[in-house]
Amino acid sequence: LELMDKGVPDATPYNPTAIDELDQALGMAVHDSLASTRYPLGDWLDDELLLAVLARYRQDVRKAADFLQTSTRNINRWLPKIASRTEERRHVAWREPARLVAEWVREASVPESPPQEYLRARLLAHIEQQGAETNIKVRSQIMAVSIPTYQKRLKTLLSESEGAHPAEDTSRAR
Repeated sequence: LELMDKGVPDATPYNPTAIDELDQALGMAVHDSLASTRYPLGDWLDDELLLAVLARYRQDVRKAADFLQTSTRNINRWLPKIASRTEERRHVAWREPARLVAEWVREASVPESPPQEYLRARLLAHIEQQGAETNIKVRSQIMAVSIPTYQKRLKTLLSESEGAHPAEDTSRAR
């Protein structure tokens, strides 16, 4: 190993971005959820995203709606549900993902596509990779959606991955 280090004089250490760290933390949260209690990670992820965006824009719902590419009506409709889940989101398995969502939102530029869809797709990919041996009911519970909604999102994820990487085998995603 010492010889390898000498051959790379200007090697810079890997510094993951906030989204890289968030992706890893989501994977760990999915692992914990599959191993023990089924946590509604999909709801928690949506909650943290909205709260982080509101914090970024100092509670300006209009600007938050623009960032999330949704309506102010949706945000106002979601807020009571988010408030009702505050206590359960304090679970130890969710602390790091919550912190990283806030960090990512602070660093992010205004996205071209809805960030909620991107984060949901990342979570869904982790659930599919790690939960391949579990039934769809368990996976949909972790995603916090109905089974038909889960199937629809999975189909969308698979078709997007096929379109982006047509030569790649997508059977591993299931």
